[in-house]
Amino acid sequence: MPTPRLRNWLRSTGHVAGLFAIAVAQPVLDILGRAPEFFVAHGADTLDLLILVAVLVVFPALVLGAVLGVATLVGRRTADAVTALLVGLLAATLAVQVGYRLGAAGWGTTAAVGLAGLALAGIAWLRWRAVRRTLTVLAASVVVVPLVFLSTDGIRSLMRVNPTQAATLHTSRLAPVVLIVFEELPLVSLVDAHDRLDATRYPNLAALAADGVWFRNATTVSDYTRWALPAILSGRYPRAGSVPTSGDHPDTLFRALASSHRMEVFEPLTAMCPPQLSGKIQEPRLTRQRRVLADVQIVASYALLPPAARAGLPDITQGWAGFAENDDGFLRVWREGERMDPVATAVSFLDGITGADEQPTLYFMHTMASHHPLRWLPSGQEIANVVGLQGVLPPLLWGKSDWPVAQGQQGKLVQAGLVDALVGRLRTRLQQAGLYERALIVVTADHGISFTPGTSIRTFTEAGAGGIVPVPLIVKLPADRRILAPGTVDDSNVETIDILPTIADGLGMALPWRVDGSSALRERAPRADKRIYFNDARTIRRFDPDEVARLRVTESRRQAGLFGNGLWPTLNPPGLDSLVGRSVNTLTINDTAAGPRLQINNMFDLDDVNLAGPTLPVQVKGRFLGVDPGKLGSVFLAIALNGTIVATTRTWSESGEWMALVPPDRLRNGRNDLRVFFVDPARPTSLTGTGANRELPDSLNLMSPDAAEYGVSYEGFYHVETAGSTPFHWTHDEAKIAVPIRPQQRPSSLAVDVLFAGKEGKRLRILLDTCEVASETLPKGRWSMTVPLGSCAPSGRWITIRLLSDTHRPGGKDRRRLGVALAGVALGY
Repeated sequence: MPTPRLRNWLRSTGHVAGLFAIAVAQPVLDILGRAPEFFVAHGADTLDLLILVAVLVVFPALVLGAVLGVATLVGRRTADAVTALLVGLLAATLAVQVGYRLGAAGWGTTAAVGLAGLALAGIAWLRWRAVRRTLTVLAASVVVVPLVFLSTDGIRSLMRVNPTQAATLHTSRLAPVVLIVFEELPLVSLVDAHDRLDATRYPNLAALAADGVWFRNATTVSDYTRWALPAILSGRYPRAGSVPTSGDHPDTLFRALASSHRMEVFEPLTAMCPPQLSGKIQEPRLTRQRRVLADVQIVASYALLPPAARAGLPDITQGWAGFAENDDGFLRVWREGERMDPVATAVSFLDGITGADEQPTLYFMHTMASHHPLRWLPSGQEIANVVGLQGVLPPLLWGKSDWPVAQGQQGKLVQAGLVDALVGRLRTRLQQAGLYERALIVVTADHGISFTPGTSIRTFTEAGAGGIVPVPLIVKLPADRRILAPGTVDDSNVETIDILPTIADGLGMALPWRVDGSSALRERAPRADKRIYFNDARTIRRFDPDEVARLRVTESRRQAGLFGNGLWPTLNPPGLDSLVGRSVNTLTINDTAAGPRLQINNMFDLDDVNLAGPTLPVQVKGRFLGVDPGKLGSVFLAIALNGTIVATTRTWSESGEWMALVPPDRLRNGRNDLRVFFVDPARPTSLTGTGANRELPDSLNLMSPDAAEYGVSYEGFYHVETAGSTPFHWTHDEAKIAVPIRPQQRPSSLAVDVLFAGKEGKRLRILLDTCEVASETLPKGRWSMTVPLGSCAPSGRWITIRLLSDTHRPGGKDRRRLGVALAGVALGY
């Protein structure tokens, strides 16, 4: 019989361990269980899943049990007090999550709810037996929570064993096979107003179609990669609960060609190809577990922190993994191509095709190079200081304003030029290897994207169907298997489930298992409808094929009306088209306008352009200062580069910010002269200066609101405060002020005015870029100094003033870590 002390310890441990499973482990496992792609992207197996459960449930239970064991040894009252405290803390954790669902967002409300939960639950556990009995029942959560997680459809699918035996094939043709799947590439982006492949913008895609067959009415069967890509590779409609792994989809293109073809496979998001076929070396378990747990920490932060505190967390909506290592807000860490961007991995894959490859080979690549937001030019160069999609509401919904949506679509057209360049690189590599004529080549996309205001960007809606459902599909057959003539444009009802049987037919082979699709190369009984599976593949929308064709044509005509038919997709507000290409000297230029002040971000990127460099500054952006965006309305701007109007734009009404894309061929090596003008669409030939390009005045206080007008930017400062009539900003432990420098005159001194340090004896170091100009011990009160720059004087077009200091906490409710109260910084000339 257990002793009373042992019984009390077991009871208390069960109470807190069960409550921990409910309050902490369950919210995290619920998020992960609904996104099994997370584990696919990490290459996790059954043991990895069990380890995660142990870390989130079993290990905390052991730690809590050990703590309570020590308390029990001290005495019954100590044990009860510690148990009540732990119960209160965990109940508070649960209470704040309920508060988030009811609208609590900030730390204040969260703290109030948490403290109330802590006090009530702790006292209730001590006083009421019914509460303790309830927690005794809930102790089973230590078992139930993991079982619920492991039994969800997606997680259960991950635990299936991969097949090891390939199918026996009946093939008479051993042609190399190339299958390239572009991520999130709508067909609409590639066609002109006449519903033809746009050969002006995308000559390589048009050339491939001329050598093969373009299935113009091809459509995806899912709006989400998790189901869209398996449908391409398996020839089967999506199945709710499935995950993109070979265990869940054993019968795929990889298995079909396993006994006849060597494999070169690149799948950054999925695990459809069994490792024994692709030859992939799995990441060491310890490394994999470290990455999984790092990402789980981010997921837990989203689950447990107040919404207002999540702003600084890595974005978990842009990918399936690598959140903890995502240092630039976009996808940089995938299970494949780790720490390499999608363009680099795509180029590397294509350049790996050589004449020395053992044939036949299956070359399969799923590439993110086409994914939003705009980041690359058709040349493969990255856009410097790129800004992401604007006007987007969570979770990835377009706002109702049409201008940011149109700019997002313009970016998609520009990045589609990169897709074309990659297809051109593929054709060149195959031709150089002597494989082009022999190869069966398929180029397609898993799904599209919507550019309709008020709709979801990538989730199927009726309004956005024209952008999401139609996808490109071009098939070039081997020279000796040209079932359809080169250059054929086929308008039959084709879906992405037809790609696998089409490849099989093009090779002259029979698939030894049932598929839902059929070869698009043969006459067949007409398919009555098209299907799109959405809402996690639980809902099906059926379309008449002609309805989808009408949607596609409508979208392509709207697109052509917005962006024209030139090599560069030009986007102008109505009434301003005639300005682009005009010399500034041929227009009326009025004096700088009074009123809202205009800031140009990173304008000095244009001072030293290298046209052959890895990045180009083609995105010009900025904002209006000192005005309520809601009262600003739409302001129209003309962008002049080197004396010629190269773009027009208008503000985003929600924020008072603006952006324009500059055609790369308008840039020149070295310095480029940028000017921004106000323009009235009713009088487009009469421009008004914005004053955004004025030189920095002598001795301007860089901490004043006016400084931003001259291109000064800040990092590491708290919001403005006042002491008497003097405004100031507290710094963090490091604060930075980026300042443009006059090309004709260099600063010779730097003045710094600290209103107070808050604590005597703080150290303050002042650097210009990496050159230290001062290191001082500050008094508690006001301190100022002017120092000569000497050898630290800047030589470039901008400089960063860095202030590094000790910090202190003010105490009370103010939990900030404060450096120095900075009232003034000025450069002397």
